[in-house]
Amino acid sequence: FLATYPGSAFSTEAIYLKADSYMRTEQIQQALEHYYLIVADLGFARHNRVVQRIAEIELANKNYDKSIEQLKDLERISASRKEQFTAWSGLMNAYYATGAYAQAINYGKLILDEGTVMISAKNEALLLIAKSHLALNEKEQARGYLEQAVENGTDAYGAEALFLIAELLNTEAQYQASIDRLFQLNNKYSMYELWLGKSFILIADNYLALGEDFQAKATYQ
Repeated sequence: FLATYPGSAFSTEAIYLKADSYMRTEQIQQALEHYYLIVADLGFARHNRVVQRIAEIELANKNYDKSIEQLKDLERISASRKEQFTAWSGLMNAYYATGAYAQAINYGKLILDEGTVMISAKNEALLLIAKSHLALNEKEQARGYLEQAVENGTDAYGAEALFLIAELLNTEAQYQASIDRLFQLNNKYSMYELWLGKSFILIADNYLALGEDFQAKATYQ
């Protein structure tokens, strides 16, 4: 079609469908190249979707500057709360990944202030805000957000939040308190093998710090 009718008014639509087909067949780089071909067509009915797709692919590729550029554009042109949330979530993650922790916190708080998002989305925001505060050595601020993530449910964000609480207690030499929170993790989040495994290692580290070598060895085993 594109070769036969190069000047067609439907050229942008055809390129979009090629890009979408590449996405559906997991040929991500080809999809990205085709999305970039049409992103400048502001009059295209699915322009917002093109911007969102480029942002998501660049974020997954860890091309954070390019992703942030598209996400800021999506934030500006968003026509729905869903698109707005997508932009905020992407910017939160991209800014956190680049060490721009204050910006990550700001976008995380925007997500929390939007009451219609899913619990998992709120938990991700709580966790990223907390981790940003930890990176800024603001432990008390971080702890409050971590506790909220734990209270909100039993997803992977809550599991990581609870592990980080236990890790904080360990660094403060509150070894028994750390063990208690890790046992809570084992009971509440046993389905998440990564955090379960990390919890056993930290439990054993706590036992060593308490001088309980036998318990530590048994836990490591």
